[in-house]
Amino acid sequence: MITPRRRHDGNHITSPRARTFAMETSLATIEKHTGEPTMSRVKNSRVAFGGLLSLLVLIAIAPLTAEAQSPQVLTGVTAAGTTTGTAINPGVVPQGGLVAVPPVLPPPCSPQKMAEVRTPATPTAYEVRIDCSPLTLDPKDFRHITKRLIFERSDVTVEGNFVTVSSGFGTLWFIPDTPTFIVVIQSREYPDPVTGEPRWSRPANVTLRNLKIMGSVGIIGMVGTPTTTNEAAYVAQFRNNAPRNIVFDRVTITGPQCSDKGEKSDYGGACVPLYLFPGVSYFQMLNSEINGSDIRGTNIYLADMSYRNTFRNNIISGGTSHREAIAIDGSSENIIVNNHFQGTLNHGGIYLYRNCGEKNSTPHGTPSSNTIINNFFYYDKFGGYTNGELTPSIFVASRNGKGTSTYTCPPNFFDNARFNVVMQNQIKKLSPDLMITVDRRDVNQPNYINYNETVTAKIERKAGCYISNGYQKDFILDGEFINLFRSPNGEPVTTGYRYTCHDGVLDQSIDFAVGSTPPAGTASVR
Repeated sequence: MITPRRRHDGNHITSPRARTFAMETSLATIEKHTGEPTMSRVKNSRVAFGGLLSLLVLIAIAPLTAEAQSPQVLTGVTAAGTTTGTAINPGVVPQGGLVAVPPVLPPPCSPQKMAEVRTPATPTAYEVRIDCSPLTLDPKDFRHITKRLIFERSDVTVEGNFVTVSSGFGTLWFIPDTPTFIVVIQSREYPDPVTGEPRWSRPANVTLRNLKIMGSVGIIGMVGTPTTTNEAAYVAQFRNNAPRNIVFDRVTITGPQCSDKGEKSDYGGACVPLYLFPGVSYFQMLNSEINGSDIRGTNIYLADMSYRNTFRNNIISGGTSHREAIAIDGSSENIIVNNHFQGTLNHGGIYLYRNCGEKNSTPHGTPSSNTIINNFFYYDKFGGYTNGELTPSIFVASRNGKGTSTYTCPPNFFDNARFNVVMQNQIKKLSPDLMITVDRRDVNQPNYINYNETVTAKIERKAGCYISNGYQKDFILDGEFINLFRSPNGEPVTTGYRYTCHDGVLDQSIDFAVGSTPPAGTASVR
């Protein structure tokens, strides 16, 4: 059984009904003022499973996830956008998840679906499920889309042509006291046809391209607490039931307007422009932007147990009222490379931590094995301190048991931030020694921090690559290669392969100068 669980601190989801927070409170407000029975509509739509889906999936019990079984190998960023060091075993069946059968692709979008998307939101028609593909928006036909867009089906592409999806002022969803996500990509709960136990169908391979969003985006997996006491199985269940392979390319998100009451409510997570919930993996945000002002939260929040997400070539400029730009809260193996931070740094840049269990939640992940390379942090008048407190560009282990005004952390609770790579970042005007910080290095180690620099202006360049076991070097620049590695006893060894850096991505090729067969355990780059 899955029982409700509560999320953590004041900027995050704390409702035991977290699965419905994106709908119910805002709709209750609408219902109060209109008399329309919106709440029952939402609940009925969420319960519906649909006969087709039951024919497409098989329920199975499986072994541990691939990453728990894989050898530790050369660490870097692969062409697939993942962190090398974990070779995925394609034969492993996800534990607590679904065994995939050949998918049925979504149908083309009909004129009726296009009309449903185009029609302005009303209290009785306030959202639309995008279950067709491709959804191609024409700016001549669409001014603003004011319905919430919900994605629960895989293999869906939206070509936005820079049309705007809006929950801004004057729209139905502009409710600052009870905020909600205007774009939701979510797993769907349904009962096991045999046992009645809750199961989850997760969307994968969803792409949003050339789209503007005024409001916030939630990418949401399963909700509730698995009863298993096995830690690996617990984490695997969240990860295997959360959305995967979601791509935002040339998407602009303008943060929502939340009130102080809205931020502190059970629905305050929707004040964050982009929120990745527990277990979300292989999300990519590329060539995109987050902006706005007085954002009541971070620009981007990566929740506990999320992992292997990529943020590349983006502009992060949403001004926050009191939080850092990106929170990595118990999230691991993420890639943050070639991003431009400006206008959002007065309260900090990228903070890596894990919360200590606020609101009865138990952290299961650690902020580890993240790669942060060649990002630019723009400072003009700001000197690195806010109200006398240092607010770094990159803060590894930013909490270490620091509680909140309403919660005291247990003694000796640490972030356990380890194996993070922080290299080649550019900080305008200020010193990396000041602005890149690790707290309690005695427990939050090892981390690999080097080659960061103070600049007077942004250096336009491609990202280099970290090599964990390179011989006499641990970093190569774009275009460079390495074919000599360090053995466990420190001696140089060859593997028959070379790794070439292409803008922060390691490509593997045969090293013809050696030509030998690589030994077992070397990285497999795909």
